[in-house]
Amino acid sequence: NEADHLASIHRFKQALERGQAAERYWREQGLAPKSKMVWLYGAIGNAASSLGDAERGESAYRSAIALSTRIHGRPHQETAWFVGLLGSYLVSLGRLEDAEPYVVKGLAMRRELMGESASQTLFAINALSRLRAAQGRTRESLETLDEGIGICSRNAIENDACASLLQTRGRVRLQSGHLSEARADIEAGIALQTTVAGPDSPKVASQFAYLSEVLRREGR
Repeated sequence: NEADHLASIHRFKQALERGQAAERYWREQGLAPKSKMVWLYGAIGNAASSLGDAERGESAYRSAIALSTRIHGRPHQETAWFVGLLGSYLVSLGRLEDAEPYVVKGLAMRRELMGESASQTLFAINALSRLRAAQGRTRESLETLDEGIGICSRNAIENDACASLLQTRGRVRLQSGHLSEARADIEAGIALQTTVAGPDSPKVASQFAYLSEVLRREGR
C-alpha cells in the first residue's frame, strides 16, 4: 500500500497521514477485514514509531495482531510477525517486562510455523538475545546468540538475519569487556552484511561505530 511505500523511503509523516486516512475510510465504509488492513496497521505503526509517537505506534501494532488473529483464527505467519515486532518495539522503548511475553511468543510461533532456519525465526532469536542483554542476563543472551549463529553456520545461511546475529553478539561481548571476541564478531558481521547488502549499505556503515569503539578500548 501507499503508506508502506512512503515509510520505506522514510517519508514517515506522509506515510502516517495516508495510513490513518485509509484506516478511517475502512472503518467508515464498514469493509470486511482483509490481510492488507493488517499490513496497513503495520505501516502506521512503523511511521508513528519512527516519528517518536510511541503510543500510536504501539496501538497500531496491537491492532495488527488483533485483526490478523481475527482473520486467520489459528496461528499464522502474519500474526507471528507482528507479535514479534511488538515485542522488539517494546524492548526498544525499555519496557522489558511488557516485551517479554511478545518476544518469547513471537519466537515460538515463528519456529513452529516456519522452522528454525527461516529468516524471520533468526530475527526472533536475535530479538530474544537483545531482550536478555537488556535485562542484564548476559550469559543467556550469549547462549541464545550462539544458538542462532550455529543455525546459520550449519545451514550455510548468508542473509541479513545472520549478519545481525553476529553484530549483536559482538555488541554484547563489547559490553562485557571481551574485546578480541567482540572485534571478531563485528568484523565478521560487517563482512557478511557487505556480501548481502553491498558496501554502501547503511546496515554496513552503522557497524563501524561499534568496531571503532572496540579498537578505541583496545588502545588502537
